[in-house]
Amino acid sequence: MNLTFNRLFVFTKDGRKTFDSSFVQGVNIIHGPNTSGKSTIFQLILYAFGINEYKEQLKDILEEDIIVRIDCMIKVVGGEINLILIRDDEYLTIKVNEEPASKFLGVGGNSSREHIRLKEYLGNLFGFTMHLEGKDEYKQAPIEAMFLPYYVSQSLGWVYLRKSFSALDWFKNFKNDFFDYYLGIEKSEDRLAKQRLQSELYELRQKHNFYANFESTNQDLTIAQIADERFIQFSIQFVKDHSAEKSELKKTERLFVLKCNELAKAEQRRLLLLEVNRNHSLQMPGINKCPTCEQPLSAEPESIYHYFVEHNDSDNELKILNNNIKELAGEINGLESKIKKLRTTIKLSYDVLASYDDQNVNYDNWLNNKSNVKLSENVTSSLGSISKEISEKEGKLEDFKTPEQVEYDRKAKSISFQKMFTSYLPQLDVKALTDDRYTDLYKISAFPYQGVELHNTVLAYHFAFNNTIRNTKDIHRFPFLLDGIFKEDMTPATRKLILDFIERQRPLDSQIILSIANDNASDMIGQYAEAFTGRKHLILIGDGMKKRSMLVDSSPLQKAFMTETQQILYGTLKSDEDF
Repeated sequence: MNLTFNRLFVFTKDGRKTFDSSFVQGVNIIHGPNTSGKSTIFQLILYAFGINEYKEQLKDILEEDIIVRIDCMIKVVGGEINLILIRDDEYLTIKVNEEPASKFLGVGGNSSREHIRLKEYLGNLFGFTMHLEGKDEYKQAPIEAMFLPYYVSQSLGWVYLRKSFSALDWFKNFKNDFFDYYLGIEKSEDRLAKQRLQSELYELRQKHNFYANFESTNQDLTIAQIADERFIQFSIQFVKDHSAEKSELKKTERLFVLKCNELAKAEQRRLLLLEVNRNHSLQMPGINKCPTCEQPLSAEPESIYHYFVEHNDSDNELKILNNNIKELAGEINGLESKIKKLRTTIKLSYDVLASYDDQNVNYDNWLNNKSNVKLSENVTSSLGSISKEISEKEGKLEDFKTPEQVEYDRKAKSISFQKMFTSYLPQLDVKALTDDRYTDLYKISAFPYQGVELHNTVLAYHFAFNNTIRNTKDIHRFPFLLDGIFKEDMTPATRKLILDFIERQRPLDSQIILSIANDNASDMIGQYAEAFTGRKHLILIGDGMKKRSMLVDSSPLQKAFMTETQQILYGTLKSDEDF
C-alpha cells in the first residue's frame, strides 16, 4: 500500500483566503522565509489526518476559522483508490472513491470515542495493525505511529530520534515494539495472540490439576444434597436480576433512538445556518444588492448595525449548535456502548447461572450428578477434554517465534540497517561510528555529535531506516516528509552535499516533501532544485517575503472547489451559490 498526496487546499470559511498547492510524485520543495509557514504545511497535513499533536503550533492559523482538505491517492494491488480527508476543527470527513463519506464528529481529543473510531478506520484503510502497551494492556497504536517513520519535524526531529510526536512517549517498550512492527520481526497481533494462548493454557492447566485431585479431595458428596434447597433461592434472585437488566436495555434503546433523532435534527439545523450565513455574506449594506428587488442595500448606519447583529447572532448560534452536536455524538456513543454491554451481560447471565458454584458443587452437578458414579464419569470426561484442549493450544503456540528466534531476527535486520547507515555517513562528511551503541538499530538512543554533524547523522539514520523498512512485506508506505533539511549555519558546500545525498538515496517508491528556508537567497532555490532529477515541484509560501504569509487572497476559480469541499464535509447544501 502506497499513499501519495495530490493536493492540499486550505481556506477560510468566509472564502477570502486560501492556500492551494499540488504535489508531484517525485520531489516537492516547500520554500520561503523563516516563520513564513513552511512547517505549518506539514502540520496541517497531519492535522487533516486527525493528528492533534501540533494544534498549539497551528493556533494562529486555526483562529482564522479554516477548513483543511487533502486529496490523496492510494496504490494497492490491482488498482488505485482516491482518498479525500477534510477537517474543520472537531469535524473530520473521509471520502473513498465514490462511496458515501464517513464522518467523525468530535476528533479534537485523542481519548474521545470519535477519535478512537477514526484511528480504527484509518488502521483498516492503510492495513496498519500495530498495537502498543499502555496501562497493562495492548491497544491499537495512535495515528501518529503510522507517520513516525516518514516524518521528521523541524523542532525535535533533527536532534532526538523518534521524537517528532510526543504522544508516543507514554507507551511501554515503545522502541522495540515500533521496530519489530516496521521490520516485520513480530507483528502486534501475533504477540497478542501468543499472550492469549499462554493465558488460556495457564487456566486450562489449573483446571486439569483441580479435576485430577477432585476425587481424592472431595469423596464426601453429601453437600450436593444440601445445595439443592439453597439453589432455589439463587434461581429466584437470578430471574429478578435478569428481568431488571432486560428492562434497562429497553429503556436505553429507546433513549438511543431519541438521541439519534435529536442529532439528525441538530445537523439539519446546522446546514440551514451555514446556508443562511452564506447568503447573508452576500447582503452587505452599501456593497451588495437586495436578492429580491436587485436594488442596492442601504448604507445607513442602522442597516449596517442590523447586518452585523444578525451575523453575530448566527455565528453564536452555530458555535452553540456545534457544541451541542459534539455532546450528542458523545452521548450516542456512550449509549451504544451501554447497549452492547447490557446485551452481553444478559447473554452471559445464563453462563453465570451455569457456572454457579457453591462449595465445589455447581449447577451442572446439581442437575446431572445425583450419584458419586455420575460425578466420577463427568470428572473423567472433563479431564479428557481438557487434556485434548491443552495439547491443541500447545501445538498452536509452537507456530509463534520463541524469544531466541525474535532476538535472532532483530540482529539480522539491525545488521542490514547498520551496513546502509554506516555507508551513508561518509557521503555526508560525518566521522565514522563504530560503537554498537550508535550503529545497532535497537541500541541507538542518541549520537555523540552536535551541530551540523549531528544533523547529517540523523539525516543518514532516517534514510537508512526508510530504505530498510521498504523491504518489509505488507508495510504501508507514506510520503517522506522532511521539515527543514538545512540548518542556519550550513555552508553552501554542506547544503549541496545534503541535496546530492537526498537525490541518491531517496526512496523511489515514495513521494518526498522537504522544506528549505530561503532568507536573502531566493535565487538559490532554483539551484537547489537542479540537484534533483525526475519530477519536481517548487511550492512558494506566500509572496516569498513576508512572515506568516501562508494564506493569500482567494481566486474566483477556487470558489467552486470550496463549495464542493463543504458539501463533502457537512452534506449537500440546498443552494449551489458561490461564497
